[in-house]
Amino acid sequence: MKISELIICITIFCLITIVCLETYTSFERNYKNTEEIIYTSEHVIEFDYKLRTYIDNIHVPYWKNKKNIYEIEKEKIFDMGVNYDCKILSVSPIVDNEEEIIGLSVLWRYKEKEIETRERF
Repeated sequence: MKISELIICITIFCLITIVCLETYTSFERNYKNTEEIIYTSEHVIEFDYKLRTYIDNIHVPYWKNKKNIYEIEKEKIFDMGVNYDCKILSVSPIVDNEEEIIGLSVLWRYKEKEIETRERF
């Protein structure tokens, strides 16, 4: 009876050890992936915030030609992507029912992910 109890205890100890090691290995693997995803998300959110803030600060008086201002701001937005490791793919106007430009839509890429930011003036 003593030997059988010893064998059962050793078996249980080995199983618990294997489960703990597998859990630790899985944790380490997923922790590195999670850390990378958090880093990427921070950069995406930061650049999106910069774009939205920039577009929101564009003030277009009603007497000025909005298409000219759109063309000027479009070039400035394309230059913004260089500082943040982001590639601006396109900038297009957002128009209302009366065909007036009321905002900008920016399509950009960070790593393999394409993101669209839409903001009104």
